[in-house]
Amino acid sequence: MPDYSPFDGMRSAPARLELVEVAWPMRAPSGRILECGVYQTDFGYEARMGYGENLLASQYAQDIENARAYALRFHGDASQNPRFVDIPLQGKP
Repeated sequence: MPDYSPFDGMRSAPARLELVEVAWPMRAPSGRILECGVYQTDFGYEARMGYGENLLASQYAQDIENARAYALRFHGDASQNPRFVDIPLQGKP
């Protein structure tokens, strides 16, 4: 019988997910803030869009430029609904 058990108590470290930049925020028709950010992960970068912890869409990218391009694509998708309103980023014009 093998001496391996998936229940031996060993766990790997949590995956890396560090915010690099907020790409854009928008106010949804419900009044909630829809936000997209670019994150550094263990495997590269990721554009993530959602309401706080409620993730709606994400896309991995090998470099930050492609992650930013995905964030712009998510913005274009959300902008299709004219009831979503852009919110200026804090500290930016």
